[in-house]
Amino acid sequence: NVHFSADEFVFVFALMWYVAGAVVVTAMILRKILRPTFREGHKKVGRSLIRTVLCKVVATTEELTFLLISMPARVMNICNIPHSGTKLQTLQPTDPTAPLVVMVHGLHGDPSIWDNHIKKLRNENLKVNIYAPKITNLGNCSLDAAYQPVLSNILNSTLSMRSPVWLVGTSNGARIVWKIAKGMREAGWEGPVKITTVAGAYNGSKIVYLVKKLWNPVRLCPQILEDLAYDSKPAQQLVDEIKTSTGNHVDQVDLYATVDDDRIFPYDSCLPQLGLKENVFVTERLGHSSVVTRTADHQVSRFLTWLSSHGF
Repeated sequence: NVHFSADEFVFVFALMWYVAGAVVVTAMILRKILRPTFREGHKKVGRSLIRTVLCKVVATTEELTFLLISMPARVMNICNIPHSGTKLQTLQPTDPTAPLVVMVHGLHGDPSIWDNHIKKLRNENLKVNIYAPKITNLGNCSLDAAYQPVLSNILNSTLSMRSPVWLVGTSNGARIVWKIAKGMREAGWEGPVKITTVAGAYNGSKIVYLVKKLWNPVRLCPQILEDLAYDSKPAQQLVDEIKTSTGNHVDQVDLYATVDDDRIFPYDSCLPQLGLKENVFVTERLGHSSVVTRTADHQVSRFLTWLSSHGF
């Protein structure tokens, strides 16, 4: 039997602590140096094996960093502890005529994923009404159950129906914002609408197939398993609906994706060809969640440019 003294245990623990610290510091330095770059268009990104491995390593580090940074807010939301973002989970218009920004998180996600976007918007000193709701059952429900409460809150608010609207959603939230857009138009909303989706689960993911066949550790409901299965019938129906009706009432569409997405596979499932002159931005070295926070500046900047084109 191998026995360790107390001093040896302390040494090993200290060594592990310093190694963990070095990894975190290195990750933070890389985040400063390796800022996201984009390739535009639907053309698939080709990479060598070495580059692919390196990008996957960096993307994993980005995801771990995101989890560490977002953990306090996620815990407070789970425990219903009020914090700086709690107010934004309910729609409280400060100016009924100001633009509306609706930010929808993904499956088992959290509104805190939009913290970078919110900070950027507030730094611009722009009058906007921000709404970052917590989706029913964190999105583990039917699409109707996910979007209808959000839509009702918007339509029952004091907002002017001529206000510009930016709907931004990530992962399953991408599907939700398109349904919200459709409901707003059907209710008579006249203001221009811009939609931005990040790592949107349009055509589902092949990973869901494995969850259905092998193991469902997070207990996804049957409807979600069907909707998010790769190239499923519900996925095709939603894309067709966007192409033929909903998309015609949207002023601008931006689609973002990361080649190193660890949940939406293949990544081009996030980039359906909608025929709406959509703007496509593809990046790498970022995971499914970190792509949201790390590309916030680019998305908000494009929103501000779009807003100014409408006289705001």
